[in-house]
Amino acid sequence: GVCTDYCSDELKYAWSISTLVNGVKSLITDGTSYMIGHDKPKVVIQKTLFIDHPTVLEFHIKQIISRLVDNEGGVGTMVLKINKPPGGGTCTLTPPPGRVFIEENTIIDPET
Repeated sequence: GVCTDYCSDELKYAWSISTLVNGVKSLITDGTSYMIGHDKPKVVIQKTLFIDHPTVLEFHIKQIISRLVDNEGGVGTMVLKINKPPGGGTCTLTPPPGRVFIEENTIIDPET
């Protein structure tokens, strides 16, 4: 199919990153420096975000989309929670390092 209404050329995309520490949300003012494609529909978060903020265990990634014709839009937020190792125990990987594990799922569309 072909896009006919509100296609990507008619939309403006903006992204931001905030941290949540002890219940306090703080905007990372240079958040776009940790992203590739911060003005595109999809974004890549670079690992330097996590290296530069090693004590942060929760990040909020916000996308703001606006229509250029009337500036109407919407907002969506994704929460990234950083895993911590178990306390007082050990952590093992399955499969062990150096091995590949492949899981295949077949998607079924009940409408087709």
